[in-house]
Amino acid sequence: MKSKYVDYQKLEFAIHSVSEQKTSTLVSKLSRIWHRFIESIITVNEFKIYSPRSKSGCPYWAIHDPISGRRVFFDSETEVRAWLDRRYYE
Repeated sequence: MKSKYVDYQKLEFAIHSVSEQKTSTLVSKLSRIWHRFIESIITVNEFKIYSPRSKSGCPYWAIHDPISGRRVFFDSETEVRAWLDRRYYE
């Protein structure tokens, strides 16, 4: 009789563990979705700055302004910083 009680405890523990794992996985997924949503709202107006390379292999800088929908291109980081400073003080 005692061994059935031990088996029942193990079964209850296993069910509880699986339930907790599913809950924590769901909470984790919902948390990630919520954070991505909040980040997308916050970062909508931020500049996106890229540093790609041209076909010839030369690096350049590209800035995407989501407010105006424009992209501007620069040859150096110094030019990028100067442009950002001008935009900030306008």
